[in-house]
Amino acid sequence: MFREKGVCLLNDGYELKHKYYISSTNKDDKDDYLHPTIKPIEFVEKHIAHSTQVGDIVFDPFLGSGTTALAAKHLGRKYIGFEINETYYKIAVDRLQGINQKGEMNLFDIMGDE
Repeated sequence: MFREKGVCLLNDGYELKHKYYISSTNKDDKDDYLHPTIKPIEFVEKHIAHSTQVGDIVFDPFLGSGTTALAAKHLGRKYIGFEINETYYKIAVDRLQGINQKGEMNLFDIMGDE
């Protein structure tokens, strides 16, 4: 029987496959959105694309700078997010509207709204 690398069969018959994605260190995003642990959007988009379908709802209980919500938006998913820190909440709202911390608009982040 052929077994793909990274797949392990569990006792209940389900298979798990692990993939790891490598990305840049995200320095530009950290500077643009003032969040110390911002994740690379490409990384988040790949996870959302592999685990949801268009129209699904993606939930992020720790919204931070809004990377997960923005990735969901790019992929045609709906999103719900909670953020207790008012500063990060405002950053996330602005980011979803294509505005960085300098007040500059990024048309590439808001494309797909039509």
